[in-house]
Amino acid sequence: MGYTYAFSMTRPHEALGLRQPVGRRIPHGIAGWNLALSVLSVLLISFYIAQVNSSATKAYQLQDVQNRVDTLRNDATILQNQYVAGNSLYAINEKVSQSGFVPVESIEYINPNLHTYAMAR
Repeated sequence: MGYTYAFSMTRPHEALGLRQPVGRRIPHGIAGWNLALSVLSVLLISFYIAQVNSSATKAYQLQDVQNRVDTLRNDATILQNQYVAGNSLYAINEKVSQSGFVPVESIEYINPNLHTYAMAR
């Protein structure tokens, strides 16, 4: 490292506007470790509480969505049963008879290969 470069460097605590470096402001020995462990414990406990609250909120939302899915499945089953009942042969016959149509008594087929024709008289 050159001589001019060493003069142009600033110390980190001076760049942050502190009078002393952060390491000298923290107490050394048992008191320092107790302080560090206390701060770490408070941070971990607060992180744990935040995670538990977040999980509880998501569990309630998931339960809400599950209830809505169950309701929609029940509605879909009811609608499907109504659709099947409405399209059954009995229901179609009822609708046709209400429209004024009558059932066919006898069916006669015409064979076009015989070249027979029906004429009105």
